Amino acid sequence: MASASNTDFKLYRPSGGDVQSGSVVILPCYLHPERSAVEMTVRWFRGTECICLYKDGRMTVGRGYEGRISLFSQELEKGNVSLIIRDYSWTGDDYLCQVSNKETTAEFTVGLDDPTEGLGAYILQDRDRKWTEDERKKMEESALIIELSADATQSLEMKNKKLEKEKTLIMEEKSRLQQELGETQQQLQEKDTAVKNMETELEHSKKQLERIEEELKKKNRKLQEMECMLPPAVPQSGSVELDPQDVIPARPRRRHSKEGIPPGMREALLELRLVLLGRTEHGEDMKSSIGAAIFGEKRRSQDREPIVREQSDVRRGVVSGRQVTVVDTLDWFSPGLSQEALRNDVGVCINLSSPGPHAFLLVVPVRQVEEESTGEEVGMLERMGEIFGERCWRNTMVLVVTEEDQVEDVDEFVRSGNEEVRRLVEKCEERYHCLHLGDGGVDESEICELLKKVEEMVGGHRDKFYSSEVYLEAEAHIREIEERVVREREEIREKQEREAEEKRQRNVRKSEVQFRESTAQFREQINQHEVRITTLETMVKEERDEKRKLELENHLEREVQQRNKLQVELQRLKEQTERDRRAMEERHQQEMEEIREVYEGEARMKAERVLRKNILPELKLRTLELVAEKQKDLDIRLKEKDRELERLRIRLQEMTPAQRDEPQIDTQQPGLFSCFWKILSDPVLNTQSDQ
Repeated sequence: MASASNTDFKLYRPSGGDVQSGSVVILPCYLHPERSAVEMTVRWFRGTECICLYKDGRMTVGRGYEGRISLFSQELEKGNVSLIIRDYSWTGDDYLCQVSNKETTAEFTVGLDDPTEGLGAYILQDRDRKWTEDERKKMEESALIIELSADATQSLEMKNKKLEKEKTLIMEEKSRLQQELGETQQQLQEKDTAVKNMETELEHSKKQLERIEEELKKKNRKLQEMECMLPPAVPQSGSVELDPQDVIPARPRRRHSKEGIPPGMREALLELRLVLLGRTEHGEDMKSSIGAAIFGEKRRSQDREPIVREQSDVRRGVVSGRQVTVVDTLDWFSPGLSQEALRNDVGVCINLSSPGPHAFLLVVPVRQVEEESTGEEVGMLERMGEIFGERCWRNTMVLVVTEEDQVEDVDEFVRSGNEEVRRLVEKCEERYHCLHLGDGGVDESEICELLKKVEEMVGGHRDKFYSSEVYLEAEAHIREIEERVVREREEIREKQEREAEEKRQRNVRKSEVQFRESTAQFREQINQHEVRITTLETMVKEERDEKRKLELENHLEREVQQRNKLQVELQRLKEQTERDRRAMEERHQQEMEEIREVYEGEARMKAERVLRKNILPELKLRTLELVAEKQKDLDIRLKEKDRELERLRIRLQEMTPAQRDEPQIDTQQPGLFSCFWKILSDPVLNTQSDQ
């Protein structure tokens, strides 16, 4: 038995078991003192050929010994490094066992004798053999070849495992993408179906709205025709004489009347809400002066100076026993006023004059009438229609303002004024009023007359004041819905973007982990090749045998090629990882854009659904309410007509035959019989009786 000097352990063969028989041979070898050989390197040589290598917990056998050679793996912990050889045939070679750790190497040589000459009985013999330097070089080369083969096998196994893992990931990703594609297609189909249903519902709602509008127009035309055909009321009287009281006079049209209004009307209009409209001329705000004059205030010097206001203001007070509210607006007709500022100030005006103004007073200074038309009046006509609609002209009056004694006859002045101002007055159904504005303000009588005219104008309308309540409520509701939809859309979009960002970060982290693992594996393999290359280069320099040197150079060249190949693969992995990262970023950006586009479209569709669900039914309900009010008003008028007819019949029965045959004195006025016949031939009554 032989062992290296200055070692912490040595190898030995225990006594007994010297005779081996059969095809399985055990070459016993143990560490002394007993210690674990799991972390050590164990090499068995047959002659100079390495037939078994145990290193880093992995065992590799030489070519031709696969399945025939093994160690006692469970006994390595106890220091048993014995070799098992199956299908053994005697060759006469000696077997060398090398066990080494980082500091110590121990050797043990054993041989087998065949005294029976082929009968299968062998005797173990310890050899005290001195291995030459050439033999040891050949041993190192053989061991290096086995180690390289083991590393190549391990690398191949790692690559196979990596390929299997990548294949599994690819299959999982493919399955996930197919599932997402199926879900996306299903969602698209559902959205297409929902869009088609919404389009159908919208078309149906449009048709219903058009039909309701058409019916409303027909009813309005019918009501107008009936109103035109209704004669004035006949006052009840016990007299049977044909005097002017028996005649049904037509209601006169009152223009610029200074007569008082009935007490009942004055009681009903204890509150007046007025809105002042007009231009700001040369920095002077004539409207503010008029607003102050209505409440008995003197003209302020500030009103003659340029002023800047951000919105309409309001004055409230008691004038001639009435609660009066005056809203002084901005210059809505100024071309320098933006649409946003106009829209905001209109909202302020509507709020200040809630629930609606009784009259719009269009302030026109006399100097504006005297000067040559600049087209501003046309702009006033158009702007009034745009803001309040054509219905506002029923509640609008032109307020002509003079300073000192500029004009004596207002009627003549207006009739002879420029054409555009005449159009304004005609649009207001010839309603206008003149105020003489001086430094002391306006005469109280002119203010009282103005308020009477306003009450007179309002008294002729069923709706006592201008109101756009339905449209304002609808606009406010639509704005509220739009804001809510925008908020919900932003919340959903932000949630989707957060989820997409989290998914991207997870993929990035996963890719980085895989890249680090793959890079570490490549670098480990490259380092192993570098160590072998260094060893082979040293062996090539020391080798003297040309044939052996050529073999080592071939091994060295293969190692260099494998190292270069690994370096190329590592570089390719880095480039592929960078491409994947950029592609991932592009997909993320595309997903974010698709999320924004999808939710913008969904928000629009949702707003349309809410509009059809909430706004259109409200408008329809309001339309039906208006029709019902018109019908109710018509029924009241028909009942009044029935009562008048009954009174005429009673009077006719009370008349004597002589009175009936008495000729008419005033042929210019219709008699009682003609009035009675006119009522009987009233198409409204005939229509009611037909129904």
